[in-house]
Amino acid sequence: MIREIRNAYLAAGADILETNTFNATIIAMADYQMEALSAEINYEAARLARACADEWTAKTPDRPR
Repeated sequence: MIREIRNAYLAAGADILETNTFNATIIAMADYQMEALSAEINYEAARLARACADEWTAKTPDRPR
């Protein structure tokens, strides 16, 4: 679902993406006893954003994302 949302933004003309990790801090994750997953969640969010951006850059190399 996140990939679809990011691709929709890129299809609409966005050149940059956010990682959507505002609540993935250790402090915020403590509310759910998920502090140990904070680094993994942040890494995967950034990896997914980068992958989507790279896919769109490959389609239109004159517009790097």
